[in-house]
Amino acid sequence: MRTLLAAALGAIALLYAPFASAQCTTCSPLSLPSSTLVGPDLQAAREASWAIVTQGTTGWVGFPRQLADNAPFEARHGARYDLFLTTIQATALHRSGLGVDVVAPFGLLASRTGAERRSELSFGDAEVRGRGTTLLGRSVRLTAIAGAALPTGGYTPRSGAEALGESSRALTIGRGVFWALAEVEARWEPSRHLALTASAQGRAPLGEAADGFRWGPELRTLGEIEARPIAPIGLALGGELSLRGNGSIVDPFLNERVASENVGATIVSIVPSVRASLGGGVSASLSGRVPVHQDLVGLQFQQGPGVFLGVGYAFPIGGSARVPAAPSEKAATHEEAQKTRYVVREYGADWCDACKRLEPLFEASKRARADVRFERVDVTDWSEAELARRVPGATSLPIVEVSRADGTLLARLEGENAFSFAGHLDRADRTSPITRTHKEEAR
Repeated sequence: MRTLLAAALGAIALLYAPFASAQCTTCSPLSLPSSTLVGPDLQAAREASWAIVTQGTTGWVGFPRQLADNAPFEARHGARYDLFLTTIQATALHRSGLGVDVVAPFGLLASRTGAERRSELSFGDAEVRGRGTTLLGRSVRLTAIAGAALPTGGYTPRSGAEALGESSRALTIGRGVFWALAEVEARWEPSRHLALTASAQGRAPLGEAADGFRWGPELRTLGEIEARPIAPIGLALGGELSLRGNGSIVDPFLNERVASENVGATIVSIVPSVRASLGGGVSASLSGRVPVHQDLVGLQFQQGPGVFLGVGYAFPIGGSARVPAAPSEKAATHEEAQKTRYVVREYGADWCDACKRLEPLFEASKRARADVRFERVDVTDWSEAELARRVPGATSLPIVEVSRADGTLLARLEGENAFSFAGHLDRADRTSPITRTHKEEAR
């Protein structure tokens, strides 16, 4: 029965919750691994007014044995826990980078004590979060999230199977209390084949659970390097630090609050991942989490390795997004369109010195060539990935495209080569049948 329930949870995640990013749904040992907060979803939003992102991650984590002050603790009957956790998230994201997340986790927590088997299938604590993302140049992306976790999950006083007592308190799918949460992330993509990510996720309880237990604050940080040797495939390796504060309970004999020694923890983990962009807004990821150091306070279950699968879909909605146009990009009149023979389009950015040096030459050519329509596209806020998607093969700015009026691309020039666009126009004139006809009529 437990296997069938776990398989059902995985199937639901694959069918109804695409996308690859999995945040700290619960920062307890049951949480999913950290990952990037915004990716192709922002690109989809920039293609229109909004993007809707549905994403889901399902996985397994084992807790094979109990430790007492970090030393093996053998109870009369051996005991262990296994968690099968699925998280579904929906995000509405505006092209400005502002958005709202709704997160719904649920899972199966199974325990084994000797010959006894118990399982707890429960909805987890839902989260509602606001997010904001800004791009610095085309290579740095900053994201901030703030929101709350709601006590919608099943919380068992003393947690889990009561026979295991305090040692299993931290192993609960629901946590019985409101939490305030905040997350920040910085992602740097120096090239299309490399990305560096750093993130921090913190939360604090707003009150105490029904049994009087008060959780301690929690913090997780992640540092990750991702390489993309093949364009749609990314290989990532991260290091994760998880800090969980001790809680407190009301002593029924002393009638006062005292520390609970069986919750606090410091856990360092290695997080390897494989990610793939499958096209059409679909992404997938396969991640692992391997604890390499655990400092557990009091009597607790030791966390074992975990594996997680994520899939997702990001799609734009609303009107098509338009790249902000410079004054020279205003719609051409019918008369102008009739006499236009070539189009010269420049992709430039505020932070690009070469683009600024190109401007005077661009303006001079515009005054000299009435048969050429000059356009500028501002890519200041584009990411590396977005530039590569819209201008395939581009490696450096400025980029100048020289095309015929019918859209036939004659040349794409990058970097210092962009300054030679006038020569390509002259070469096109010499080979154009229309130009030769005009010269013959003049003779």
